[in-house]
Amino acid sequence: MTEQRDHRGRAAAQLDRRATLPKPVYPEKLPVVQRRQEIARAIERNQVVVICGETGSGKTTQLQKICLELGRGVAGMIGHTQPRRIAARSVAARIAEELDSPLGHAVGYKVRFVDKVSPDTYVKLMTDGILLAEMQNDRLLRQYDTIIIDEAHVRSLNIDFLLGCLKQLLPHRPDLKLIITSATIDPERFSRHFDGAPIVQVSGRMFPVEVRYRPLTSDDPDEDDIRQIDGIIAAVDELTGEGPGDILIFLSGEREIRETADALRKHHTLRADILPLYAKLSLHEQARVFQPHRGRRIVLATNVAETSLTVPGIHYVVDPGFARISRDLARLPIDPRLGRMILAARAEACLNEVLIIAAALSVQDPRERPMEDEQAAREAHAKFRDSQSDFMGLLKLWDFFHEHAQALSGSKLRKLCRTNFLSFIRMREWLDIHAQLEGMVKELAPFPAPASRSTHPDPRRAEELRYASIHRALLTGLLANIGQKTESYEYAGARGMKFYVFPGSGLFASKPQWLVAAELVQTTKLYARMVARIQPEWLERLAGHLVTRTYSDPHWDDETARVVAFERVCLYDLPIVEKRSVHYGPIDPKTSREIFIRHASVLGESNAPFLRHNRQLIEDRPAIEAKGRPRGALVDQKVRFD
Repeated sequence: MTEQRDHRGRAAAQLDRRATLPKPVYPEKLPVVQRRQEIARAIERNQVVVICGETGSGKTTQLQKICLELGRGVAGMIGHTQPRRIAARSVAARIAEELDSPLGHAVGYKVRFVDKVSPDTYVKLMTDGILLAEMQNDRLLRQYDTIIIDEAHVRSLNIDFLLGCLKQLLPHRPDLKLIITSATIDPERFSRHFDGAPIVQVSGRMFPVEVRYRPLTSDDPDEDDIRQIDGIIAAVDELTGEGPGDILIFLSGEREIRETADALRKHHTLRADILPLYAKLSLHEQARVFQPHRGRRIVLATNVAETSLTVPGIHYVVDPGFARISRDLARLPIDPRLGRMILAARAEACLNEVLIIAAALSVQDPRERPMEDEQAAREAHAKFRDSQSDFMGLLKLWDFFHEHAQALSGSKLRKLCRTNFLSFIRMREWLDIHAQLEGMVKELAPFPAPASRSTHPDPRRAEELRYASIHRALLTGLLANIGQKTESYEYAGARGMKFYVFPGSGLFASKPQWLVAAELVQTTKLYARMVARIQPEWLERLAGHLVTRTYSDPHWDDETARVVAFERVCLYDLPIVEKRSVHYGPIDPKTSREIFIRHASVLGESNAPFLRHNRQLIEDRPAIEAKGRPRGALVDQKVRFD
């Protein structure tokens, strides 16, 4: 009887859901919409379907509508995964708008720390990590009747796990439909994995594209290279003269987006809305990019706009052309700066430490400082401080938590976190991200020559070597965040910035001559947070492609018997090498030749055999002229040089 009542209850609930099923309206110009009948038939007749479509085809926003029209979403939700949180939130908002439903009702989303799903939800957007976590408690995914794995060609670790788990799950859930979307990159692999699942090819929309190359570097050694921001402004000026239309500019991260936005707003000739687009923005700020508008907009975006999202109204694209370090960096689905640190850590033989630090920088600081207990929190956190580096303090915190996690039960560990003003949830998130990064690094190609960190019999020297290795690796991703202390105890940063060490830093009192920061935050002042002491001599090797070199006072050097000059090396306008003596011949052969002739040949400042012979003749000149030779047989120095 109980089973019958449960069955009748589920049937009644499904009838109610079917009665309020949203009625989709399609934008007819999208290629997916033009093929929707074929796609609907494929979904009806097969448990698994692979949809292969190019960027802009509409597969991300229209497949859920096709599923709703088929009656999916009634027995369970339509689950739709995205590789990135920003994409999950933005796509959910876009679909909700197209279905004329408030976000969180017919269409909801769930990402880390945010759950906008209600009992009325038919379509649920989420990251692939969220769906994978849900499978731990519900292996059969009974809350869904349809699963859409979007952007499967990204082939992250989460997506590969999901595809493997879903293949094992499908025989136990014959009612579950699985739709896999992919770009035009080898969709047959997905089809073979699911026993020959049908592939529906959807072409993208074609537009004529003109490519213009505007190099920032000059072939003329006498001309300075153009700064990236100046190059972007020049490109925007050029494009605004072409006619109406929005401009999309790709940048590598949040900091570069903020700097470029500030520069464009100060460019008085420009009349346009500047809109950033990156993962940490609020949903409201992200939604501005997709709202109808008048006038020109300039969208500054990370690579999320390259794959996961299609930004409407774009007529022009500016790509600064950041060089990819390697395929390995592209395979790490994290901030490129963190990925760069991890790759450098392999070469520096400090991968374990840098993985911990990179994972920590990917989450919110787990150390809590409630205003009512600020002094108690400061005292509890004192044991994690390091006078040389806040990054090393993270390693102390990691060791503290791990040591107690192995000995304490879950409830006691939570109590320990409360006592030490640590967020247990964020600590667990830190551990989870570290485990993911560790797994991803294992999937990378083997390092060509596995390095082993230098050991030293003196423990203090060994720790210095360890410190240097870790921070050289961190610097590869944070070169734009270096600072040099000035006489007024502020720091001169990249491109003329001035900032201060954050008062909560372990280095606030010591203020080293040179430091690097994980981030610069604007409050009442511009503060550097998460900082560490560095040596400026590390920078030249790490930033060889970014430094500028100038030379002064070329002269003949008796000791080395060659023309030398003083070299000055700057990184982002900060001098990291001052007045270093270098061989000037390869740098300026013409000037070096003139100096050599004047000082070595004419003045005799060389020990070459032929010059020794000439000097002897000059010394014998009085005796030669005394024997009756005409005076002036030897010309003066200026004539000899000319």
